[in-house]
Amino acid sequence: MDSPASIRKAYRERAAEAMAAADRFAGFARLPSWFEAVNDSELPAFGTFTLSDAFGRTTLDGEHQWDVKLTVAAKRTGLPSDLDDDLDLDLETIIATIIAALHGAELCGAQIQCDVETSQTIVNADGGKRVGTVAVTFNCRCHWIF
Repeated sequence: MDSPASIRKAYRERAAEAMAAADRFAGFARLPSWFEAVNDSELPAFGTFTLSDAFGRTTLDGEHQWDVKLTVAAKRTGLPSDLDDDLDLDLETIIATIIAALHGAELCGAQIQCDVETSQTIVNADGGKRVGTVAVTFNCRCHWIF
């Protein structure tokens, strides 16, 4: 079995590749680490990161489960009349893109179940420029027996 660090990285990389290939996110910069204070000159941008993971034995027969919380976020500027609509489309595209890339894929020696856990949209108008962020957290789970 791969190490936790390599599997977490594999989730982030696969999600980032899928986002970069999505037409909706063409021209977006990829931020290697997500932070709230992103300079406007770096926008639009997206990031993929793992929040947490949990590993454990689930049955007496030796079945194990590994849950990884993967967050994918996109950040953009926009006109007040268009930004909310853009963020709604970003949300839909992130969900469809990540589910297609990860659900049923094999990363930890077993097929992954990948489901949306939460999503959040934030619009900030500090400094006069509207900046919107949409973040979706997925629960990526794999089961195997050893």
